[in-house]
Amino acid sequence: MNAISAAATLVDLSGGTLTNLQIQKILYLAQMFHLGETQEPIFSDDFQAWKLGPVVPAVYGKAKIYGNKPVTSFFVDARLPESSGREMLKRAYSELPKSPTRLVAITHWDGGAWAKHYIDGFGSTIPKDDILAEYHAREAAHNARQA
Repeated sequence: MNAISAAATLVDLSGGTLTNLQIQKILYLAQMFHLGETQEPIFSDDFQAWKLGPVVPAVYGKAKIYGNKPVTSFFVDARLPESSGREMLKRAYSELPKSPTRLVAITHWDGGAWAKHYIDGFGSTIPKDDILAEYHAREAAHNARQA
């Protein structure tokens, strides 16, 4: 599956209330959690490390016409079929904060893949192995706080 289908699924789940920035961050976190839990990505597209966090350029390109307003349609019929990836998107949408500021703060974590690959500007690919490593680092940090 591709990231456009995943983004279109998020638009449907939200009823068209998410901005491009929110979609990007929720996609990233859903991809990270899915990689961590199943060892498989939801979609094959890569994220890039842009100034405001991880971005899938193809999704950005489709949604940029909305500016900072909610994305109401991706003008595609392809949605993720029922799958573990679709379930992860549902979980991420329902459980993650919707505040753009909070989502950016989460994805800009110093120990994360975005921080490792961000260079002044944008365009550096974030390898899926580094996203998986971020999942494990976040899990370890969470477990340490619980102990």
